[in-house]
Amino acid sequence: MTFPEGTAGWVRRALSFLGIFLGATLLLYVTDIGCIIRTVTGVPCPGCGMTRAWLAFLTGRFDAALAYHPLFWCVPVVFAVPVVQELFPRARHACWIIAWALIVLFVGVWLWRLMTPHDAGLLFCGHVPAGVDDDIIHLQRPLWLGLLS
Repeated sequence: MTFPEGTAGWVRRALSFLGIFLGATLLLYVTDIGCIIRTVTGVPCPGCGMTRAWLAFLTGRFDAALAYHPLFWCVPVVFAVPVVQELFPRARHACWIIAWALIVLFVGVWLWRLMTPHDAGLLFCGHVPAGVDDDIIHLQRPLWLGLLS
């Protein structure tokens, strides 16, 4: 099997992205900041709960994963779309449709979660699965405001 001419550039970009991602993850882990957006603004980001969702999923707790973030399963799709677009240029239109659909889904879930901070009811009729924090998502005072007082 031969690869398209742009494969070396694609691999370089993928490795660069992976390096940046791992570096940022290490920095957040070492500093114990958690979500930067939540730390700065006090408002959870659209991906809030995604890490806990994947950890729950990888330990076989699918219901807990859905409670932490109902779109956790979209992460592989998000990474696959640019790869498919690069390898199959004729699929560019379909990739854009998928990308926009995912953006709309994430924003929709984010807005729902902001309106209902205890959002386990989104999928579980108000009953939080065993082993899931009762307060899956909540608004808090930005941590940086505490530094000013």
